[in-house]
Amino acid sequence: MIAFNLAHAADELAWFGQERFEQAEMTGGLDDPGYLEALAHGRLLSRQQGIDAVLDEHRLDALVAPAGGPAWMTDR
Repeated sequence: MIAFNLAHAADELAWFGQERFEQAEMTGGLDDPGYLEALAHGRLLSRQQGIDAVLDEHRLDALVAPAGGPAWMTDR
């Protein structure tokens, strides 16, 4: 995708760059031990010690929250 975007930069990169793609390309991938450790830690904090703990503590089955509107159009 990075190569395609560069080859068609006038069309594909007119509104946004591809910094996130390039940053992702420089990582060790989904098998990287550092990534797997961070993923496990994030899941622990957000699930078992986060939302799951709150739901259990307050005997809740669901959460309801307001949502924002749809994203703005980015056409030319």
